[in-house]
Amino acid sequence: MSDEIRLIDKIRAETIGYGGYSLSNNPFPETGKAPQHPNFCAGRGVPLNRIYDFVADVYNHESISGLVVLGTIGGGKTHILRYVRDKINDELEDAPSGKALAIYVENPQTGVLHIYSEFMSGIETALLTSVLWKVVSAALYKEIREKKLASDQLGPEPGTIQKWFGGELTASGLLNVTGNLETLRDQIARGNLSRDKLSNLFITYLEPHISDKDFVKCSVKLLLEDDVFLLNESWNFICGLRIGKDAQKTLGLLKSSLAPRDINRSIFKSVTDIFKEAGYRVIFLLLDEVETFATFGPQTRFAILDEFRSFFDALPSNFGLILACAPRAWQQIISTYPALRDRIKHVVELGYMKPEETVELVKAYIGSARTKGIPDPIYPFTKDAIFEISRLRRGIVRYTVEACHTLIKEGARKSFPPINKKFVTTYIKPLEPTEPKGATLIE
Repeated sequence: MSDEIRLIDKIRAETIGYGGYSLSNNPFPETGKAPQHPNFCAGRGVPLNRIYDFVADVYNHESISGLVVLGTIGGGKTHILRYVRDKINDELEDAPSGKALAIYVENPQTGVLHIYSEFMSGIETALLTSVLWKVVSAALYKEIREKKLASDQLGPEPGTIQKWFGGELTASGLLNVTGNLETLRDQIARGNLSRDKLSNLFITYLEPHISDKDFVKCSVKLLLEDDVFLLNESWNFICGLRIGKDAQKTLGLLKSSLAPRDINRSIFKSVTDIFKEAGYRVIFLLLDEVETFATFGPQTRFAILDEFRSFFDALPSNFGLILACAPRAWQQIISTYPALRDRIKHVVELGYMKPEETVELVKAYIGSARTKGIPDPIYPFTKDAIFEISRLRRGIVRYTVEACHTLIKEGARKSFPPINKKFVTTYIKPLEPTEPKGATLIE
């Protein structure tokens, strides 16, 4: 008989429960990295309020500058950007003065084209389609109501518009995004409406808002096309990706992809304009890891930053830009291209977490997994233990959270003792007295 351990037995033996700490699970991520959608942002009240002030100024059209969040690698920049993104989308989705939309982009990589591509991917096909349909259907209803549109302009033969749309045509009915767009597509499939005639009509509706003719054609394809391949290629083009020659020819496009100059000159403004027409007052782009720009050689870095400056200058007043960057890299970026300092005027420094702020951080994580009422909100940690973690991890959020994960896990393995200062020093060692390793900067 083999002595080899069965995996299922190993898994059962290694299973750790956290009920002894009145926790449903270990609430601290093992790597200390930010979740995709943070439920809280603890210990960062001051910088958060400064970011909220900026959001309010942009929403009220009182600021056309940008904001940069500065913090060391692992300092919580990603967490705060993702948290602000979700807060904007949740709380300003139905704001009385107009909606707001926030899109998070993880890394600028090679510059404007990648930023734009990730921005559009963040919007997603369904949202852009619904926004386009709101604009187009409003124009369509207006022409029908004002009798500027005869029935034979929509279908292959004379008929009533009520018949084509399957019932009484009202403003509220036509502007119902999902129902009536599907009805429209269904009537095209049945042969009651002409796809070609509608395409030409919708192009005229979108051209006042979108100056790039190829972008307009692909936008109409999102609304009316039933071929999955052409739908996907249209979306790829809209996202700034290069499409094949066959797809370009079939779609009737002049070019196979958007260039950075197209994005800077017109595309970003067109996207924000079409969203504004659909009821969105402001759009925010939250761009993380801007220190990537500092990793390029001097000539490449200057060219990319010049392109980025053109992108910023082309942004309309209803667009807010929030960046996150390591401090040393930001100094190098504005030294390479000083004009960015005048455009990104708002600076929020996260700094290292103070011990009292670390207590708030631990309290929030513990509270997210608490299974029953415990008088002490930081249990199983003691306050002196948290202060010691803060000292050993130098107030850096990622490494603090990482340490707390280890301590909770080891405590569960040791029959759930209180996690005090002695317990901390047993399992957590000081960080090396150097800056956490991040992107390599090129001088």
